[in-house]
Amino acid sequence: MTRSSFHHIMSAVLAVAALAAVGCTDDENDNYQGNWVKCDTHFPGTQRGGAVCFKIGEEAYVGTGYNSNELGAQTRFRDFYKFDGKAWTQVPSMPSDTLARDGGVAFAINGKGYVGLGSTGTRFLNDFWCFDPQTQTWSRVADFPRRDGIEDYQSYERRRYAVAFVIDNVAYVGSGEDIDGHAQSDFYKFDGTTWTPIANIGAQRTAASAFVYDGKGYVVCGRNGSCRNEFQRYNPATNEWETLRHIDNRTDESYDDEYRIMAYGCSVFGLNGKFYLSTGGANGSGVRTWEYHPDDDLWFQKTNFEGNNRGFAVGFSLTFDDGKGGGVQEHGYIATGQAGVLGNTYFSDMWEFKPDEEYEDKD
Repeated sequence: MTRSSFHHIMSAVLAVAALAAVGCTDDENDNYQGNWVKCDTHFPGTQRGGAVCFKIGEEAYVGTGYNSNELGAQTRFRDFYKFDGKAWTQVPSMPSDTLARDGGVAFAINGKGYVGLGSTGTRFLNDFWCFDPQTQTWSRVADFPRRDGIEDYQSYERRRYAVAFVIDNVAYVGSGEDIDGHAQSDFYKFDGTTWTPIANIGAQRTAASAFVYDGKGYVVCGRNGSCRNEFQRYNPATNEWETLRHIDNRTDESYDDEYRIMAYGCSVFGLNGKFYLSTGGANGSGVRTWEYHPDDDLWFQKTNFEGNNRGFAVGFSLTFDDGKGGGVQEHGYIATGQAGVLGNTYFSDMWEFKPDEEYEDKD
């Protein structure tokens, strides 16, 4: 057995334990605000976990990912689909000579989508590819860089479960884990052509979540053996990371008495200046939903996710008029995901979260 195969099996055991044994009840959801609604449409590709998502304009692009059958036979994907708020449409897959992958990372800058890193199941990757929606073509761009002074390329430039966020058409990519399961903390910025190292985030982590607010990047959750409780914000003007309030009960103040946010493989999306973190494994219980107020640096629990418990789903938001009388509004979604890794359950369903509505059971 290769070291990569062993690490995938151990990750699978942890994921199964964390994602399969938890759930929520109607009574629990009656205590919180917000309503999850299962969408009539669903992701049209094969059910999968570990997919990536980027957004160009008001269209979300979802692709790559992983599935396996009851015998453990693994399938990874290079196909992509876009969603405009009403329907899914298939777009060109990554080139046939590109390695299919899961656990990659994606972002969009200057009207183009970028996908890279991830795992084939036997090796970790460092290549990056650019999708141009105008020409409907993929092209290879600069590989993710090797850390200065590091000669072992497999350990440091090739990784999965990194995070990415975009500020002013510059992408920031980092963290993740190497082929031996070592969590990383280095970060780089990318302008579409060149990778440049930036300040190290400090807290090593993999399978974290990221978002942007007011010109700053936020990185939360993830794990390094156990789940991380650090919550950090990056300021590109100063090239510095700031540690925000921890996401567990660490103080004598009342604001964090109910904090049980620590998790990995979560999905995140923004709506009207607030951010919503849900699903994932470990302490996050696979279903809990949290609303983050960046101006106050406070989290509030909302209605639990009503779909099947899952991790490594995609989250995104789009702004459009759904034709239901509300006019142009932001809409937040979670789609795909997995309840385990070794031949367990994978999903293609899609759910919308409406934070200001009263909870209705599985509507």
